[in-house]
Amino acid sequence: MKAEHSALMKEMNSEITRYLDELQAISQLSHDDLQERALTYIKKQLAHATRSSPFYQQKYNDGDMTDHIHDLKDMESIPYTTKNDLKEQYPYGFLAVPMSEVVRYGESTGTTGKHTSSFMTKQDWEENIARVTDALLHYYSRDDVVFIMIPYELAFASFDLEKAYWNIGATVVSVGAKNSICPMDRVAEMLMNLKPSSIVCSPTRAIRVYDLLKQKNYEPGDVNLKRIFYIGETCSNAKLEKLKQMWGVELVSVYGSSETNSLSLPCEHGQQHLAEDRFYFELIDSETGDVAPDREAGELVVTALTHQAFPLIRYRTGDLVKIQGTRCSCGSPFRTIRHLGRVYDRICVNNRYIQRLDLEECVLSVSGTGCNFIHYNKDSDLIIAVEIAQDYESVEVLRNVQEAVHRQFDIQVIVRMLDKERVYKVMDESLKPGSIDWNKIFTEENNIH
Repeated sequence: MKAEHSALMKEMNSEITRYLDELQAISQLSHDDLQERALTYIKKQLAHATRSSPFYQQKYNDGDMTDHIHDLKDMESIPYTTKNDLKEQYPYGFLAVPMSEVVRYGESTGTTGKHTSSFMTKQDWEENIARVTDALLHYYSRDDVVFIMIPYELAFASFDLEKAYWNIGATVVSVGAKNSICPMDRVAEMLMNLKPSSIVCSPTRAIRVYDLLKQKNYEPGDVNLKRIFYIGETCSNAKLEKLKQMWGVELVSVYGSSETNSLSLPCEHGQQHLAEDRFYFELIDSETGDVAPDREAGELVVTALTHQAFPLIRYRTGDLVKIQGTRCSCGSPFRTIRHLGRVYDRICVNNRYIQRLDLEECVLSVSGTGCNFIHYNKDSDLIIAVEIAQDYESVEVLRNVQEAVHRQFDIQVIVRMLDKERVYKVMDESLKPGSIDWNKIFTEENNIH
C-alpha cells in the first residue's frame, strides 16, 4: 500500500502535492517542535483575526492580542469563542477576507438551533483536501467505487471527500442523503446493481440500508462491500462492532465540524490523529472552563493556525474527547484522539446525568440486542426501546438490559421492544438519523413503539 501511496501522490496536481510535501515535512517534527511551530502560527493567526475579523476586532477592542502571548500557557488568558458567538455573528461576523477570496461557503444543519456560517479561501480548501487525500490513500485506490451518502447541500464534508477520492482516482457516486433523486429505495437498488466497494454515511444510515436490503429480499453480502467510512455521528464501540459484524467490513472514520473542517484523520492503523499541523488543541473542564489535566477527558477547544477566511480562536467545540499522548506505531507525531460524544448529549434521570454514549454502550453490549435503540422520557421515567436480535427471547433480553442499566448507573428504567418499522419511518425523513430527538417525536405523536 505504501508504494501505491507514493505512486499516486506523484500523479496529483502540483497544488495538492505542495501541501502534501508540507505535511510530510511537518510530520518529521518532534512534539516539542510542533508546540514551537504552533506558538509561531498562533501569533500570526491572532494578528490576522484582530486585524480582519469584525467579531475579533470588537472582542479584543481593536488590540493586538499577540502582545499577550509569550508561550502556549498564555493562551489560557484569551477568552473562548463559542457556538453562540457563531450564531449571533451569522453570516459575516467572523469573515476575515473579502468575499472575492472566498471559494466555498457552508452552513450548519441547525440541529441545535440557529444556523452558523463557514467560509474557505482556495488555500483553506486545498490544504484540508490534501490532508484528507493523504489519509484516504491508506484505504482507497483507483479500483474503488464509493457511494457518498451524506448531505451535499451547504456542506463541506461531502465535497471534500469527493475531491479527495477524485485525487486518488476512485469512482464516486454522489448519492447524497434525504433527497428526491435518490430516495432510500433507489439507493438499495443502486447498491445491488453497482456493487460499490465502500459507502460514506453515518453508522445509523448504514444499519438502515442493510435492513432495507433484507426487507427487499436481497442479500447485503452480495454487494461485496469492503469498507464503511462513517461520519457525522458519534457511536459507542458496541454499536460500531455490531455494524462491522453485520456488513463484514472495515470501518474508517474522520472527525470534524462544519466550522473547522477536519480535526482528526485516520492513519493506516485506524487511529484518529489530531490535525496538529493546522490547529492548536486544548482540553477544558466543560463546567468550569478551566484547562483539564493531561490524559483526562474534557471538552475540546481548538485554535486555527492557518485559516484565512474563518479564523477561530479558542473555539469550544462542545465535544467530549480524550487525547492520547502515547506515540502511535504509524510514526506520526500528531497525538491520537477518542471521541466520547457531545458534552451536553446527556440524559437526566432522577437529578443524575448520564452520557448518551455510555448508556448506548451499556444497552447494546447486552447479548441479544440488535443495532438499534432509542430512549425518551415519560413523566419521571426513562424509557428505553431496544431492537431484539433474531433467535433471542425478547422477555429475557429486555430484563437483562434493565438489569445492566441498573447495575452500571444505579437507576431504574422501563425497557421495551423497539418497533423498527415505526422508527425507520422517522429515520428516513431525517438528515441525521443518529441525532433524532425522540422526546420530541414522542410528545408529538404520543406513541412510537
